Amino acid sequence: MKRLFMLLAVTTLLLGLTACFGGGKDKPTQPDAKQITVPYILPENLQNTPFVLPEVPVGTANWEAIFRRANYDGFAFNEILAGRYYGRKTVISELQGNVDTDLLIDAVTKKEIPLAYPANFPRWTVGSGAYVVLQGQYFYEWKSYTAQFSGDTLHDVKLTRLDGETGRVEIMDEANQNLPFVYMCKLNKERFLSYSVTQAPSDRVEYATLTVASIYHMDGTKKEIIRERYECGSDWTDSEGTLIERFAVNEGEIYGFGRRRISGEYKFFLYRYDENGKLLDTQAVPGFEDIIGEEQPLELTLIGDFIIFRTHESLSNYICKRTETTTELIMKGAYGSVQYAVSSNHIFFIERNYDQDNIKKEKACPLYAIDTTSGKIAALDFPVPLADPYLMELQALSNGDLLATYGGEGVYDYLKQIQYVLPGDTLKAMFAVAG
Repeated sequence: MKRLFMLLAVTTLLLGLTACFGGGKDKPTQPDAKQITVPYILPENLQNTPFVLPEVPVGTANWEAIFRRANYDGFAFNEILAGRYYGRKTVISELQGNVDTDLLIDAVTKKEIPLAYPANFPRWTVGSGAYVVLQGQYFYEWKSYTAQFSGDTLHDVKLTRLDGETGRVEIMDEANQNLPFVYMCKLNKERFLSYSVTQAPSDRVEYATLTVASIYHMDGTKKEIIRERYECGSDWTDSEGTLIERFAVNEGEIYGFGRRRISGEYKFFLYRYDENGKLLDTQAVPGFEDIIGEEQPLELTLIGDFIIFRTHESLSNYICKRTETTTELIMKGAYGSVQYAVSSNHIFFIERNYDQDNIKKEKACPLYAIDTTSGKIAALDFPVPLADPYLMELQALSNGDLLATYGGEGVYDYLKQIQYVLPGDTLKAMFAVAG
């Protein structure tokens, strides 16, 4: 599985999981998307399909009261913690260039609350981008704090907890591993699943792939529950062991997602575990290989029979639905051309109004919603109250609201981001009427 690790290590570092620092003193570096090459070939039936959207009628709605602008000078946020916006503020300095600082801003008083790090806290270098919010107040994430990289580097990864009430940052756990990325899934209000995919010694191949998962309590106590080992030589017809590429929590249950080589071909499976790590059953996902091709999932979410994922290599987004015999493709957005957000039992998605070459699309881009309980798909027009919006991202906040981030008006400028909070309950009610 050498190719898998090359993709995990190289593409994750390049594609937007940017290097920043614990104290927020330096500007993050972001690669030019035009410089990224895509080392894979899509299956023939999807080669000429940059994006796929469902064919449903587009309705209209009264959007005047729903767009709640949340803008502060130079500040862009990505979560709401204890009534405070958590994000990054950029200040332009003639001597230092753009200086970025992570902080909290009170949603009512507009007061800035700096983060209080431990003494001599080191700079962080890279992270998986995954995080968990517990009780609407505590923000957990893993990052690597290793300054030098080499082929034999063991990365110093730390689990931190930010208290959205006080701004205090604590170190909850630490580890050393050969890849810097640790991923997370929320289990409930007090616990989350944390896991990593790393290398392990092997007597048969260059190295084995090891997936280790633990359950953490909000106080930092943990219990390892899963340790799966996988081996597959380049000339092997059948792989051995279980490869878990990503975990997800679906209706309170833990699922591992991965592939196996069987008779010379890769097939995909879901592995259902209990909270003690006991494997309850293995479910085949037929037809999934025709959708993902040779890519690996960077993010993966399960809701009922729906699989939502984003790939490493091209940062393409997909929504699929499992049936008894195959996997149906509902949405595809190559190179991030369609953004999605998952809020409780709804999946929202929208086509970006600019392509990967920053050329504006001269067409309407409605907002879609899937009610995963009923399976109904609806679409509504999405008239943003901006003269010439540039959609960057659509994401779900931990409280169920949606956050739409625009890179200015007309021309993309990350220093002039415009953000809107869209109340989740109001959105769902609007689409219920439309559906």
